[in-house]
Amino acid sequence: MQHITICCCLAALAACGTTGSGGSGGGGDGDADAWVGAWQESGTQSTTCGGGSTTTQVSQTVAIAAGGQADTIETTADSCELLWDLVGDVATLATGQLCTVSANGVDVTVEWTQSRATLSGGMITVVTTGATNNGCSFMQQTTLSRS
Repeated sequence: MQHITICCCLAALAACGTTGSGGSGGGGDGDADAWVGAWQESGTQSTTCGGGSTTTQVSQTVAIAAGGQADTIETTADSCELLWDLVGDVATLATGQLCTVSANGVDVTVEWTQSRATLSGGMITVVTTGATNNGCSFMQQTTLSRS
């Protein structure tokens, strides 16, 4: 069984150097200012590779900035940048984004398949799923609080 930890997220909101094109360019009525700042992320990541599955802890600092387009934010963690579309207090990862990360000394390309973050008060709750080019899949469930 191969074990891989992908600490890009926001996942989760997290992320890696964007090689995909970003998304629709604004989902509507999102307040990027409420999201902007440094956040401490913690939670778990479940990874499935081959026939086996492991769960690891996720803990990292995530920087959130206003995106380059209206109603978007950009997250940066582990040198990974991702663009998110905002609608109210919900951020959805823009489609088509990839990152290359080092996992156990091997470069792995990560593609997020579904990611959603919800801002409530001073907390962001994130659920992210994705797959890697080496046949693994993952799901991260994390929360972010202001650093």
